[in-house]
Amino acid sequence: MHPLASHLVLPAMVIVFAVWGPLTAVAEHATPSATPLYDIGELGTLGGETSRAYDVNDRGWVVGHADDAEGRRRAVMWRDDRVIDLGTLGGDDATALAVNDAGQVVGGSTSRSGQELLESGSRAFGY
Repeated sequence: MHPLASHLVLPAMVIVFAVWGPLTAVAEHATPSATPLYDIGELGTLGGETSRAYDVNDRGWVVGHADDAEGRRRAVMWRDDRVIDLGTLGGDDATALAVNDAGQVVGGSTSRSGQELLESGSRAFGY
C-alpha cells in the first residue's frame, strides 16, 4: 500500500458522513400528514400513447413532449388546461426541455423526416 493511501481514504469517509447525516435527519422529521404543495394529474398527449414533462415554471406552465396520433414525438407546452404543439424544425420529432417564467422555451428538434432526435443534424430551438 502506498504511504499516502490511508490519508486519501479518511477524507472520503468524512464526506460520506457529512452528506448522509443531514439526509437522515430530514427523513426522520418528515411527517406523512404534511399538506402537499402540488397535485399530480395527467397532462395528456396529442392523440398518441405517451408524454413526458421536463420542466415547469412559476406560472405552472409545463414543457416536454407528447406523441401525436402518427407516433411522432412533438415538443409541447401544457398551459391553461390545454396542450400546445410547439412544432419542429422540419423533422418529425422534437422535445421541449425548459421554460422560464416569461414563457420562453428551449429544446431540441430533428431537421428532416426520418432523423433521430439526437442524430447528427438535429438542432436546438428556442420558442
